[in-house]
This record gives sequence, C-alpha cells and structure tokens, in this order.
Amino acid sequence: MLFSWIPLIGIIISIFIAAPLSMSLNMIVKKLFLKEDIAVNSVLEGFSLFGKTIALELWITLFIMLWSLLLIVPGIIKSYSYRLAFYCLMDDPNLSPKEAIQKSMRLTVGHKLDFFVLDLSWIGWAFAATFTCGIGSLFLIPYTRLTDYITYRAISEQSLDLSEEETFDKETYTL
Repeated sequence: MLFSWIPLIGIIISIFIAAPLSMSLNMIVKKLFLKEDIAVNSVLEGFSLFGKTIALELWITLFIMLWSLLLIVPGIIKSYSYRLAFYCLMDDPNLSPKEAIQKSMRLTVGHKLDFFVLDLSWIGWAFAATFTCGIGSLFLIPYTRLTDYITYRAISEQSLDLSEEETFDKETYTL
C-alpha cells in the first residue's frame, strides 16, 4: 500500500519543487549572462514566483499532453513552442502563465527546427553525462540553459525589430 504512493509523491515533488528550482536556475543563468553577482540564496529565487511557476508548469504539461494525444509529434512540436515560456515569465513577472505561453509561441514561430537541431547537438554530451552516472549533468544542464537563454535573448531582440502586427495575430496563437 505504501509503495503505491511513490509515483504520486514523485509527481508532487516534480511540480512543486522542481519547477521553482528550475526557474531559479534560469535566474542564475540570466545573472551569469549579465555578469552580475550570484549569492547563495539565488538558488531559491525561483520561489518568489512560486504560484505563477507552478501554474505555468501545469498549463504547459496539460497542453503538451493534449497535443501528444494526436500521435506524439504534435506534442513534440508544441513543446518547442512553449520552450521559452519560463524565460518570458522570468523577464516579465507581471505576465500571467497563459500570456507567457502565448509570448513563447510568438517567439518560437520559425525557430522550432532551430531548437530541434540545437537539441540534437547535445546528444553526445547527454551520453557522456549518462556514462558518468549523472555527474556530467552538473556541467551539461547549466550549459544548455545558458544556450537557451542566449537564444531567447536573440529571438526577443529580433522580434522587437518587427512591428507588433507582424509578429502577433491573436487568432493564430490561441491555446
């Protein structure tokens, strides 16, 4: 009976602890990029957006699960659409989780294949991290997050050069 609760506990930990810690890692990566000082308590900064981070994680998970019901590939494509949502929320904490998802969808238009190729470039590093019993992940995860943040910044700056009408059509980007 006790062992039947283990998967549920894992899901709860994943949602309520891993999501804010992941946001903290994104905030640390942003500070690294901007060459700001990083304090020890930076590990917990993601908890300052606890409610929005949890809601964003739940919405993204729900949408990807629903899109995956259409033979997996649409779910994979949508996961690339939502990939920048946490960075959008981090840069503008006033956004609601759905607005962060919509902004991520706007930013990733025309860049999903680029993200896919970028992910393919990490395969060798992922195997190396696996063969070191996960120790290599201590180097790989920050490296990939920094790359994602730099890509997010580049795409955001590129979209600022375009007019708002050219980059966003509300009917096209419905959830």
